[in-house]
Amino acid sequence: ADWEVVISATQRLLVSSQNPRTLMEVRDRFYDLLSHAIPVDVIFRRLTLELLKNVDQDLAPEICKWAAIYEHRASIGQKSIVHLEAFAAKFMQLFKHYVANQYAMFMD
Repeated sequence: ADWEVVISATQRLLVSSQNPRTLMEVRDRFYDLLSHAIPVDVIFRRLTLELLKNVDQDLAPEICKWAAIYEHRASIGQKSIVHLEAFAAKFMQLFKHYVANQYAMFMD
């Protein structure tokens, strides 16, 4: 389905670049998905699965934890986009920190 392609591309974007411009582009994609009536829980689950397939498994528990937290907040809140964007920002922060630590360990 088209929405699955959008989520897969969003995952690749999140993994490839962690900056404010990327976050804005990801937000636009989330708006697009929501405007096409893709449920927020489906977006969270599919995005999380896609991220888990493409990152080091050391990050998996943290990613799952934050996905669950933001998905729960989205289920009880008013604006799904806020929680999707917050999860994307959290992932970017976790991933960037993880990559920096791996690089530092490699350089030692």
